[in-house]
This record gives sequence, structure tokens and C-alpha cells, in this order.
Amino acid sequence: MKLKKPNFTEDEAMQRIWDVEEIKKIMNRRMHYVSNDEHRRELDDFWVTEPNNRRTASFGSNWGWYVGMESIEKYYVLDYERRRHEHLRAICESHPEIENSPINLGIGCMHIHPPTTPYIHLAYDGKTARGLWYVIGQDTISRPDGTAEARWVSQKMAVDFVREKCGWRIWHLVIAYDLSSEAGEDYSRQPVYPAPGSDPYEQAFGKPDVAMLTHNNIFNWWDDYPPMPKPYFTYTDDIGYAPEGHPNYEG
Repeated sequence: MKLKKPNFTEDEAMQRIWDVEEIKKIMNRRMHYVSNDEHRRELDDFWVTEPNNRRTASFGSNWGWYVGMESIEKYYVLDYERRRHEHLRAICESHPEIENSPINLGIGCMHIHPPTTPYIHLAYDGKTARGLWYVIGQDTISRPDGTAEARWVSQKMAVDFVREKCGWRIWHLVIAYDLSSEAGEDYSRQPVYPAPGSDPYEQAFGKPDVAMLTHNNIFNWWDDYPPMPKPYFTYTDDIGYAPEGHPNYEG
């Protein structure tokens, strides 16, 4: 049955247009935070703050989800910072002229993931919103020997937003990798079926709270995950980008 769109007043319609623009702004600003390695600032400025939303927040990728803001912070901030310190320590050991100082964290590294093609549906009740973006970006990590590993990466980024007293906030986020290829390498020469655990993005994602294959990128978009958002009246778990919304989730 087709969902009937409510008859919004002119003021309500204008508010909904404004809400969509605010959501776009959040995701555009988030890209700059990611590029600057400001993961903690991202969580503070853009993610949910109210207790129940913090408990049910999730950060997902091809291999599952981290659930709850404490778990997300451990993965996205603390573990990431630890890897950054390990990277800097290795660089300094090979180049004593480089100071092992916080100001040099991420030296020789660059991460640019611009979100494009925003496709956003605001719930008819105005309490939540769902959006899908496509990202064609690159990741570069320097090596102690003076070289660097640079990769092109393509991914879908899906987000559930919830309106809190302070405004719109990221509630559930899924980054689904379609493909990645080292710069200068022939993508067609990559193995069709890579060895389990060999994907550098899988290695970086670690061991999530809910471990499962969410998006099988061997066959690109055949599994249609994460799916495009559709018009909806109010949020329910079965349509969201949290674990409960995945068709293969068993609880």
C-alpha cells in the first residue's frame, strides 16, 4: 500500500526543507572532520547525546556494527588514536629528525571522503530522517621507508538521524565498501575472491559488537545494502540502518 503523504502547512513544508538542508550540512562538515582526523570532535558535535539514543547508536560497515556510544568511541576514537601513535612511533624510529609529538600524528597520511548524491527522506512525523550518500575517496598512509600506500575507495554511506533538543544528530551510520584499489595498480588483477581477513579496511574495522557480513562487495550491489531510504511516517527498527534493519539480522 502506497504511503499517503500528509497535507503539510506552508510553515511545516518550509521547516522540512530547512531540516533537509541542516542534515546535508552535518554530513558535509563531517567530511572535513574526518579529513582532519577529528574523530572525537565528530562524535561530540554530530552524534546523539540523549541517553536512550546513545544506548542504541551504531556504527556499521561490511563486517558488522559497533553498538552504543561507548563502544563506538572505543573503536572510532581510542583504537584509531592508538594506531596513529603506533604509526608515528614507527616513522620516528626510521627518521629521528621527526619528533614523536601529538602535532605529528598522522604525518604523511591523508583521508579525503567527500559525500555526494545526497538522497534524504524526512519522516512524516518529523522526528527522524534517513539518508544515503555515495563516496569516492582516497586514503594514503605513509610508511617508515619513505614510501606510502595510497588507495582509491568507493563506498555507500547510509545514516539514520534523530531530532534531539539540540537539533539533528547522527544515530546510526553504515559505511559499506564497494571496492578499493591501490593507486597505480591494475584493479582487474586483484583476486576475485580475496583471502579472508586480507582486506585492509576489514583489518582496521576490528571486531565489532555485532559481527556479520552486511554487504558482500564481491558482487557489488546485488545484495542492495544499505538500501535507498523510502518515504515513511515514523521510524521502526526494521527499516533502519542499525543491525535490526538488516535482512539477515537474527538478534
